[in-house]
Amino acid sequence: MTALAEPIGLTPAFFLWPMLVAAYFLPPREVAVNGAIALCACAVTLTWFVEPGLRIAMIIGVAAIVGVASAVVVALRAEVLALVERLRSQATLDALTGADNRWEFERRLLEELQSADRTGSGCALVVFDIDHFKRINDTFGHAAGDETLRAIAREVGVVKRCTDFFARIGGEEFALILPDTDAGGAAVLAEALRATLARAGLAYPVTLSFGVTDRAISGTSATDMLAGADDALYAAKRHGRDRIARATRRPPALAARAA
Repeated sequence: MTALAEPIGLTPAFFLWPMLVAAYFLPPREVAVNGAIALCACAVTLTWFVEPGLRIAMIIGVAAIVGVASAVVVALRAEVLALVERLRSQATLDALTGADNRWEFERRLLEELQSADRTGSGCALVVFDIDHFKRINDTFGHAAGDETLRAIAREVGVVKRCTDFFARIGGEEFALILPDTDAGGAAVLAEALRATLARAGLAYPVTLSFGVTDRAISGTSATDMLAGADDALYAAKRHGRDRIARATRRPPALAARAA
């Protein structure tokens, strides 16, 4: 009915405003449908209030204004969404390896532990790093070190399950969060990764040391889980590297002192 109201029905801005709103919030196909509806409403208005000689010129003018403005808004919206996605990636992903970063790792570990608390399911953590990584940088240069980090991230992507969460949490240190898994299952995955890496034929061969824990061993807080996995990783280093070590249950007195 408002499309037939004189004189507002003859004003191009009357049709432009709803199209701009539609262009920003709706998919392109629905924007096109809204554009067709707006032009039909305009044509009805012109039929009622404009003499035949001016109708074609006015409908072309309205179509041009609405079409160009809508196209600009659609393009700007696409750029805004792309920018938001880039910012999200920069905030959560490690630029070198494509793994998630330390901030996202801590957020996800807390989330998984809270979920495990609610459901009573398991949650395991694997922390690992590259043995003698500094030698690669010193011998072959930092570009070689960067390529080694990327190669390891690719191998992790082959071995891990789709439900596992992979992050780079330090220079050459990585972590895997394994939902619905205990330390035994995490050790099996760590061994699979260690064996896969040994067969991978990397340009700069390396070995990995692993620390494994779960919420039943180290506790249900993210801090305790990470501390338990780190302790196990250092134990693997002390016992010769290129191996997997499981966390041990911390004595109550030690756990209280650490807290």
